[in-house]
Amino acid sequence: MRITTFARRAFAAAAVATLAACGDDHEHEDITVASARVEVLDNSGVVIQTLNVTPNNVTGGPLQLVRNVATTIRVTWLDGSGASDPANNDSDFQVRFNPPSGAGLTFTLSSGSRTSGVMTGSTVQASPVQVGLQLYHTGENHSDFDAQVPVRVVNPS
Repeated sequence: MRITTFARRAFAAAAVATLAACGDDHEHEDITVASARVEVLDNSGVVIQTLNVTPNNVTGGPLQLVRNVATTIRVTWLDGSGASDPANNDSDFQVRFNPPSGAGLTFTLSSGSRTSGVMTGSTVQASPVQVGLQLYHTGENHSDFDAQVPVRVVNPS
């Protein structure tokens, strides 16, 4: 039997989605994250940039940082309908950004928060760097959502 390229891609996408989900022993069956809304906030808490992120696509980017300025980043996990997912309120889950080694980027969760923190870039970049974004399940020590977010660091104007 011959399988079309479309069928192979659909099967591969379904397999990846299945593998990305937690195992059957997962006590958090209501966690169904399909995407993330990543927001950059100014010093007064006003959203100044929004990125919409799925495992395969990012719109609204790259995430823009000013060199050596601690920038507040807030992530909202969304289900397939675009509504807030229960992972946002579950103490077993937290956002993680994983910059590549040598990129000059750091991310630290805000005290008491699992969905926001501060990202700082120390090195100006001519082009965006791909930074890993995860919904990390601390109770089971694995990621339930993985994507790459472009981040660019610019000089202050």
